[in-house]
Formats: sequence, structure tokens, C-alpha cells
Amino acid sequence: MSSERKKPDIQYVNTDTKELVNLLIQGYESIANKRLYPADPLRLFILWVADIMVQQRVLIDYSAKQNIPRFAEGKYLDNLVEFLNNTIKRLPPQAATTRIRYTLSTKRETATVIPKGSRSTVDGKIFFETTKDLVIPIGETAGDIEAVCTVVGEIGNGFLPGQISKIVDFVPYLEKIENLTATAGGADTESDDSLYSRYREALSTYSTAGPEGAYRFYAKTANASIADVKTVSPTPGVAEIRVLMKDGRLPEEETIKAIEKLLSAEDIRPLTDKVVVKAADKVGYKIDISYYGFKHGQLSAEGIEKAAKFAVEKYKAWQSEKMGRDINPSKLNQMLMEEGIKRVEIRQPQFKEVSDTAVAIAESANLINGGVEDE
Repeated sequence: MSSERKKPDIQYVNTDTKELVNLLIQGYESIANKRLYPADPLRLFILWVADIMVQQRVLIDYSAKQNIPRFAEGKYLDNLVEFLNNTIKRLPPQAATTRIRYTLSTKRETATVIPKGSRSTVDGKIFFETTKDLVIPIGETAGDIEAVCTVVGEIGNGFLPGQISKIVDFVPYLEKIENLTATAGGADTESDDSLYSRYREALSTYSTAGPEGAYRFYAKTANASIADVKTVSPTPGVAEIRVLMKDGRLPEEETIKAIEKLLSAEDIRPLTDKVVVKAADKVGYKIDISYYGFKHGQLSAEGIEKAAKFAVEKYKAWQSEKMGRDINPSKLNQMLMEEGIKRVEIRQPQFKEVSDTAVAIAESANLINGGVEDE
């Protein structure tokens, strides 16, 4: 759950089992003028009744919370957001796209048609198909066409240029195929946290995209995998949109173009604004630490190593989940100790400020097990 939704909990119905059992037993003893002992069948029956009542109370409490946006989940959040602002919908999953070049073995005296839906693959598991017919003119040996992954979601992202090279649907005289751009743009169904965040930002959209919050809102509607958006104006009349994807990934060119196209629409972009979309700047850092476990602690030697590796991966994810987050070794130390590590010697990283349009991404991690020590 995002930090926006991590707020003090509220409880509509008391779900404390022990308190309910005591209340029921005291009520019975008062009415019947009889003490119930632990093995009394009536006491056991009351325990069963209390269990059913607590389950009902939990469901009632959950149902009540689904009427509050920051607690609502799934379809409850969908309906609540639509009721409060009918312009907002959960973003559906999207398929990754790329541009593929078809190359013929020889020049021909007739045009060659690559039919719409012609498939290619990397490994025989993930397929891409052309979005329309490709006509390679007479005398030419190659043509480029957009292709889309046959499966929606992030699974189609990340294939580098040249990796999609296996032909599935053959055409006469076709010699080879290859993707010219990295596959990008695939996204899973928008998460509850992302939808709630866009709902909060939607108030800015009552104007065109001039306000920073409006640009952020509209940019996020382009792809459900967008994690963070920052808007700056380096020169008058220029709105520079910086984008960061989930898991600290930088957006591919296809995603940048899609966002730029969306934000440049006449009903979104103010007339005097020039919209420029860029990936977040990358600030690299290295992790180099020695860690020590408790000699008589709960973790085994293997457990200490696993805990240290888990904490470092958690820190790397935290550091790269949003732009402008300073490189903070104190946070790394905190996460390691929370996982049961006794103490840590951190040689790298050192504290470093990160600009609002940049993201800190780990380049390497060297973890040295220093053994165990007495408390």
C-alpha cells in the first residue's frame, strides 16, 4: 500500500474476540445467575457463537471501509472513484509494442505483402504480431512495421533490438526479421494504489494541463506501469515532463512517445505550452558493506546472509521507486537492522542529494559477511 494510503486506521465495529467472549459470558452469568467454568458445554457453545459473531463483525467493518477511497479495494474502489469523479477509470492492461523490420532475400519485380497479424517471437513463448499490412515496394528489400505483443501486460517489455528474430508466419522470399526498438509500453491492470493516487490528483484536471498536478495525472493515464512523474519548466513556455516506471525502470522511447502524444492533445495542453517528455535522469551508486550477525541470535548463519541480501534488495527498490529521493545510507542501515543484522559497516553509498528529476539506481552491490558477534 502506498504512503498516501498509510494513514491512521479506523474501526467501525469492534472485532476483538476476547472482549466479545467476556461480554457474552458475563451477560449469560448475570441472566442465569450461574458461573460458567472452562469445560462447561455452555461456555464452549458461547465460544462458538462469539467466533461466528467476530467473523460477521470483520465483514461489516470491511464493508464499511470500502466506502472510503483510501481503504477501498478492487471493484469497490472502481465504483467509488467513478461515483466521485466519473472521468477516472482504472487503466486496463496494455500490450507491449515495437517496430519490426522485414528483410527479403532479393529484390522483386512485384510488391511483397506481409499480412496484418504476421507473427514473430523471441523464444516461442512470447509472440508479436503486425498491426496492419506491410507492403514492400518493387525493387526494395526491406520494410518496417509496428508490432504488438499478443499477450497484454509487462511480460512483453524489455526485449532489446534484434532479439525478436524468429519467424512464425512465413512469407515467400522473406529472409529475416528483427525488432528495431526495445519492446515497451506493456502494463498490467492498474493497481489500487495507482488508481487512488490518480483520483487524488484529478482535482487539477478541471483546468487544462497547465498545473503541475494535471500534467502528472494525464501522464499517468498513458500507462499503468508509470510510477512517478515530475513537471519542470526549464524555459518559459516549455513543460518538461520527467517519467519513471515501476521497479526503477526508465521509460523506453515507445512509452515516451505515447505520453508526449497524449499530453500534446488540444484539450489537454495549454495553447502556449510546448510539451517535452523525457526519462528521469539516472544517478548511479554502489553498495559496499560488511555486516555482522548476533552470535546467539535467532538467525542461523544462512539466515543472516539471506536477511542481509533481502534488506539490500529492499533498499535498492526503495531508493529507485521515486524521483528526487536522496541516496541515504542511514536508510540502508535501518533496513538491515530491521531484518536482524547486529551492525553494519557501510563504505558505499555515501549520502548524496538527488535532483527532483533524477532517480538513484544501484549499479553494483558487494556484501561481505563479517561473521557473528556477542550482543
